[in-house]
Amino acid sequence: MPGAGIDVSSEETSSHLIARFAGELDLATAPVARAALDDAVRAVGGRHLVVDLTGLTFLGSPGLGLLVNAWGRCAGGGAPFTVVAPPGGAPHRVLEVTGLIGSITVVEGVWEVVGSEAIDPPGQ
Repeated sequence: MPGAGIDVSSEETSSHLIARFAGELDLATAPVARAALDDAVRAVGGRHLVVDLTGLTFLGSPGLGLLVNAWGRCAGGGAPFTVVAPPGGAPHRVLEVTGLIGSITVVEGVWEVVGSEAIDPPGQ
């Protein structure tokens, strides 16, 4: 789902839903990201929601708010929630500075969560 400055895609396994973001997540792109995260939270069921920020070059405060909201909704519904933000990337630095690392589970790569489980596009 392309937006102004952000691209969003998703992949599914039997036990994971992966929402991937690339580009910039700021005030201008937050509506596109919000819609994608809302869809993911609604669709996750009891699966593990993995939000992959590897492709982001900027993560602003609107994006942080969206992550915290999705995390809270997943926790309320009993769904595990993990953010992928490799060290050295802009999202990792923002999560570190704001103190969210340690509260929200943050890992370096999707493989740490999904392991060897095959990833298929939605509807496959």
